[in-house]
Amino acid sequence: AASVGCWLMLVGLPMYSIPLSYLLFGQRGTVLLKVMEQLNETTVPIRDPRTWQNLEGTARLAAMDDLTVTCACIDHGKMVNTNPPGDMPRLEQWNGTAFGPWDDAEPSHIWCGFLPSAYLENWPNIGRFLVFTVLQDTGPTMQTAMQGFLGTLFAGLNMHLMVLLFPEGARGYPCVPEKVADRTNFYVIWVTRDSGYYVERRPSLKAAWDVYAASDDHGGLVARSIFHPDGTLDPHAHWFSEGWEKKVVAKYKSLFEADCELGAKVYSDPNYGSYGEVVCMLDVAIVVFLFLISKSARNTMLFGLSWHVHWMMTFMDPKKGVMQGIDAHVHRWWRSQYFVVEVTAVAATVVAVLATLIPRMWLFNYRVIVDDLNVVTFAITDIWEGAVTYLCGHERTTKRFQVEIAIDSLSDKIAQSKAHIDGAWWETLNMGPCGRRRRLLNHFLAGAGDIKDIIHVVKECVVSERFSEQHNEFVQVVQVAAYNLLRETQALMWILSSACSDGVVDSEDRARIRKSTEAVLADQGELVECFRKAAPPFSADLGDEQLFLFALSCWARKTTDFAEDLCDLEDGKHARAELEGASLWAKDSILGAGWASVKSTWDPSGCFTVDHILFAFRNWLAIFICFLIGYYASGTFFDRYSYVMASTLSFLILKDGSRIVEYERSTKRLLGVTLGKCLPIMAASLLTSFPCVSLPRLLAQGFTIWAFATVFLFVKFNSDVWSYPAGLIAGFGIASLMEPCVNLDDDLVFADKYKELGSVTVAIFIQAILQAILHRRSARQVLADEVRKLTHCLVEGVGAVFSPDIAQMEKAVKEAAAQMKAAKEVAVECDPKMQLCRGASQPFDVAFCRTCLMHMEIVLAELNLIIAAAKDWVPCVSEDSSDEGNSQDTPAGILELMHSRGSLDKIRHQLLESFQLVVEVLPEMLEGTFDRKRLVSVHLAEKARAAKELEGAEALYHECAAATQDLPTDTKELTNDPRVRFTIVVRALQNTARHLGNIEEACIKHSNK
Repeated sequence: AASVGCWLMLVGLPMYSIPLSYLLFGQRGTVLLKVMEQLNETTVPIRDPRTWQNLEGTARLAAMDDLTVTCACIDHGKMVNTNPPGDMPRLEQWNGTAFGPWDDAEPSHIWCGFLPSAYLENWPNIGRFLVFTVLQDTGPTMQTAMQGFLGTLFAGLNMHLMVLLFPEGARGYPCVPEKVADRTNFYVIWVTRDSGYYVERRPSLKAAWDVYAASDDHGGLVARSIFHPDGTLDPHAHWFSEGWEKKVVAKYKSLFEADCELGAKVYSDPNYGSYGEVVCMLDVAIVVFLFLISKSARNTMLFGLSWHVHWMMTFMDPKKGVMQGIDAHVHRWWRSQYFVVEVTAVAATVVAVLATLIPRMWLFNYRVIVDDLNVVTFAITDIWEGAVTYLCGHERTTKRFQVEIAIDSLSDKIAQSKAHIDGAWWETLNMGPCGRRRRLLNHFLAGAGDIKDIIHVVKECVVSERFSEQHNEFVQVVQVAAYNLLRETQALMWILSSACSDGVVDSEDRARIRKSTEAVLADQGELVECFRKAAPPFSADLGDEQLFLFALSCWARKTTDFAEDLCDLEDGKHARAELEGASLWAKDSILGAGWASVKSTWDPSGCFTVDHILFAFRNWLAIFICFLIGYYASGTFFDRYSYVMASTLSFLILKDGSRIVEYERSTKRLLGVTLGKCLPIMAASLLTSFPCVSLPRLLAQGFTIWAFATVFLFVKFNSDVWSYPAGLIAGFGIASLMEPCVNLDDDLVFADKYKELGSVTVAIFIQAILQAILHRRSARQVLADEVRKLTHCLVEGVGAVFSPDIAQMEKAVKEAAAQMKAAKEVAVECDPKMQLCRGASQPFDVAFCRTCLMHMEIVLAELNLIIAAAKDWVPCVSEDSSDEGNSQDTPAGILELMHSRGSLDKIRHQLLESFQLVVEVLPEMLEGTFDRKRLVSVHLAEKARAAKELEGAEALYHECAAATQDLPTDTKELTNDPRVRFTIVVRALQNTARHLGNIEEACIKHSNK
């Protein structure tokens, strides 16, 4: 945060440092006025309209003669005023041959800066882009910056297309038909080299003089005049460059010759008058909707939408349109506002990345991914060591809680590591030695770190173990082999981690990996031998112990599979080109990732889901309504042709996939935008005590920018509750703090801010109201639907065990995992704290929901374990692999043999009966529509015993023992032993029944509250 504050202070220097602004942008705008005041050329800004109200006729002309020359918008570099003193200036590009040596002291030699005025006007965009883009790491910052630039670029490309259709946009002037006698208004007409003609109508001469006086604010004037109601030129208010008097008079006459109604606009581009407004409105509506309906990144949407509505409103403003100028060469593409904004976006992208390069505190993801992988490796090995140590003991201790906490935190560590690896892609572009190291570490995380199928089972075994006499006898036999397998697998995992961290797996590394792999395989065989010596019976008494040993063997097997896969990759046996990144179109290469991003952005399966269509429509309707208000509304705090409402709302788009009316977030939006626009005024009032052009003022304003950005960005990066409003305060406030000198004595400043705040408040209210109207269902209703889908998937998965159908089971489990993720996301939005009012419905029980989802997640893990035990072993495949053939699974015959057992029908009936309560009652309880009387009809009170014991399990154990006597056994690995596999399947069914019973119990308790 402090680093970003420093960069904002430096970036803003060309705005609030008068000397630097003069050097970079030349003699124009605010800098010119402040220099004039500093030189005592005038004590009151001569452009202030109130100055002109006390001057008449020749006195006004005398005041004009004293004006310092202003550079035109298109002027840059060294310019020369070719007109004599006292006449209106005419600037031409300086060259030594025509004008002699350059002399800074010569009044006719005018410095107009290195950049045209368009860069001065858009310079604050760098600050706003930087605040909305920068994150706490370099890689993600590069990603969001690129996304913001692409959004700006796409909006700019649309504007270039619109300029081709309508070269001058909606630029026009008021029309008075010839048949209408207009004898009461004064007309002010002026022409500039960069913008062409301007026409303004005023009811009095004094008002016309105000416009006339300000007509040279941006320089480049070639003619200006005031026409009286009788059509004559004002004797004191006209000035023309050579050849321009006839053109201006002809322009005045044309105002009364057009075929139009009184007060209508005559557009410079006749095509715009015919169909331009309709085309522009369609363009706004379509482009906004395309941004929203696509699966573009959020930053792409924010900047694309904001600039699109901003530029289109300016394009449709008759006073602005497209400033083509009077010469064909004036409107150069590199001077256009669209290109200038794109250039400032590139500059902001560079600054955003530089802001993360803090000496001795590097924020590169690439520098931390090795540490992340070491943390993940240590966490995994420590969990297994803690679990083995605890289960090989003889009594329950607090060690089980340490293991449970470590397992619960593992997913967060893996997710953080994965995020850093993804962020490192932007830092390395997946190229060179750094890119190779990143790919290897990603391969390691996807391979050796993939224990999601068994980690929940380990926690269940550790937490539920009771240390019976049978347990102690069994552990006495297998604990040495279990410890040996643990140690060797830990050693292999650290060797793999070290090899991947180096970025190169050389022949020495491969030799160490193969040697360690052989030791793990030998210990696998030793564990099988000890397991046979222990000869555990087919019963539930030692089910958890066998389940744990199976999980331990699975982890060892996954690790050796990954080791072999890594050695094969390095030996060139398969997929080497992908690991090396040799193919330009490889999945992780620049072109491959770009093409994948394009496909995912416009993938119909993602763009046209119901939730995403609703997200797009809600935001589109709010932005488009605000655009229409800004285009048509005038009066109170609305200014016609104002883009403020629509542009601000573009930065406040609703969350994709949100199922609730975001009352709390809308309040934070209003707070963030309001404070972002008010706090800079308060800060500016403190700065007025310093002279405008002075070192104390420069230092004070620089410190104010740094402190403002640092404080609010620090809150943004560190607060879960206030992060969003703090980011808005910094983003909407930083541009105002960069303004050079604000005249707070002028009531117009506060009036403009008041109108801006009023319009933004209306926009936020419109967004919230539309969101409430367009939400057909509450978050609780959506959660109930997601839980129904989840339970149906689990029922299908359990049913596939008894079919048996592994393919159907895997499909159901995969769908259940997706539904579980969706249910967890919606559950967060159901928190009563996020409701505006509770109403008549029962309050949502957060603890009850979490408990039920937790048990259902464990049931899902048990189904995954059944799949692992019931099918032939398939080596783990890296996420980066494109070999689909490796993912085909074949059943091992376990479920088929179990299917013929007589006791299986009783187990199936009990499980499906338990699911009945979950399927029918749980969603209604979560929705708040459950009737307590229905509990009797769904599940009788005397039967509602929370059936945690699976009846028929012992009989199934005995039947499986008899069925497996003649089956061949595997002497190499416990994961291939059919007796163990049968035990795992039955034990997993028992655990499923127990967790379904826990859900039943929670439902019954909840119904009695």
